[in-house]
Amino acid sequence: MTPSTPAAPLQLLLAAQAPLAAGARQLAPGWLTGSEEARLAGMQNPARREEFIACRHALRHLLARGSNAAASDWR
Repeated sequence: MTPSTPAAPLQLLLAAQAPLAAGARQLAPGWLTGSEEARLAGMQNPARREEFIACRHALRHLLARGSNAAASDWR
């Protein structure tokens, strides 16, 4: 970034993990990519699986906020 180039606005999402994971469970099957599904399948710890799902759901919402696209468009 040069002094004449404006910085992109920073987006933060502060939310409890449980509601994000619950929202993700309401999504249609297939919202995770194949590689995300494979990573999730390899996770044995239920808490880690919940965290992964919640974070992926949050990430898509952040991407949607900055792009004028729906969260479901991000894969």
